[in-house]
Amino acid sequence: MQLVPLYMVKPGAALARSIPFGDNSLLTRGTILTSAYINALRTRGVFKVYIETDSSYDAVPKDVISEETRNHASKTLQDVFTDFSDLTPRKMGLVTEVAHSIVDELLDQEDLELQTHDLRSFDDYTYRHSVNVTVISLMIGKKRDMTRHELNRLAVAGLMHDIGKMKIPISILNKNGRLSSDELVEIRKHPDWGFSILAQKTNTDPLVWSVARQHHEMGDGSGYPDKLDNRDIHPLSKLLTVADIWDALRSDRPYKSGWSADKVIDYMKSESMLPKLDIESLNSFMELVKPFPLGTMVKLSDGREAVVVCQDMEDSYRPVIRVSNVDEEGNTKNVEEIILTDTPELSIISSI
Repeated sequence: MQLVPLYMVKPGAALARSIPFGDNSLLTRGTILTSAYINALRTRGVFKVYIETDSSYDAVPKDVISEETRNHASKTLQDVFTDFSDLTPRKMGLVTEVAHSIVDELLDQEDLELQTHDLRSFDDYTYRHSVNVTVISLMIGKKRDMTRHELNRLAVAGLMHDIGKMKIPISILNKNGRLSSDELVEIRKHPDWGFSILAQKTNTDPLVWSVARQHHEMGDGSGYPDKLDNRDIHPLSKLLTVADIWDALRSDRPYKSGWSADKVIDYMKSESMLPKLDIESLNSFMELVKPFPLGTMVKLSDGREAVVVCQDMEDSYRPVIRVSNVDEEGNTKNVEEIILTDTPELSIISSI
C-alpha cells in the first residue's frame, strides 16, 4: 500500500486502509474512490489516504494496536468528552478499560515500530490524537522497561490529557487559518482547564491531573501554563510531551498540512528543541520511528518518484524503494526495485 496525498489521488484508485470515524468508517478498505468520495474526504479534512498500487502491494505498515481497539478507544473518548461536566465513575471506568486494553495489546508485541500514519478527519481529531499520543507514549514507556502498573497509569493519563480542549469553541479548534492573539490565549488555557475538570469532577489518580496540566511545559521553562522547568515537571508528563509533539506535527489540521516523518525527526532533534525535551524519552522514541515509513512516497535525487517498500536495518535514511517507470501516456511499463545502500549515486531528497 502507498500513502498518497489526496490531491494526487485519481478516481478509480482503491483504498488500502479504511478511513475511520469513531468506531466506524467513513470509507472502508477496498472502496473504489470516485471524484465525489475524494471531494467528501477533502471536506472532512482527510488529506492523505493509503491506496493499492502495483509497486507497493507488499509494503504493509503494521499498526501496534488493532483497528478495532483504536476505533473503540476513539469512540469511547468522544462519548466521555462530549459531556465532560459529568465524569461519573462509570465513564472513567470505561476510559480505564480502554487504557488497559491498549496496554495489553502493546505488551503482546515483540518489536515495536511506529510505521503507520493514523488517518483522521477534523471532526474526530481530538479523540484520535489522544489515542495516538497514548499509544506512542506507551511505546516509549515499554522501551524504557516500565512496569504494567506504570503503563496503565500512563495510558489513562494519555487518553485524558486533552480533555480541557472540550471547553474551547469548535470554531477556534478547527479554524482554517492563523489564530489571533486572543484565540491563542484561549487555546493555551486548555491544560489548566483539563486539570480543573479532572481534579474537581473525578477521583482519578492525581498523575492524570498533572499530565493534563503539564503536557505543554518545556524543560527550558518556555512552556505553558506555569512555565515550569525540567526539575518541576513530572517524568511521565515529559515523556508524553514527546509523543504529543510528534503527533501534532504529523497531523493535518485546517490551518496546516502535517509534516513528513523525516521533517519532524529533524525538528525534534534540532538544537532549539533539545533543551525543551526529556532526552531519555526522546532517545527512546527515536529508536521507534523511521524517517521514511513503509508506503511513503519520496522524491529521488534524479527527479523520479518512488515508494518505500522495506527498511534498511543499518541506515534508515536509505531504505529499499520501488520506482514505477511509465510510458508517454502514463501507463506503467515496469517496476524497478532499488536498494539505496547499494546505489550510492542515488538518494532521497524529500518525502511527498
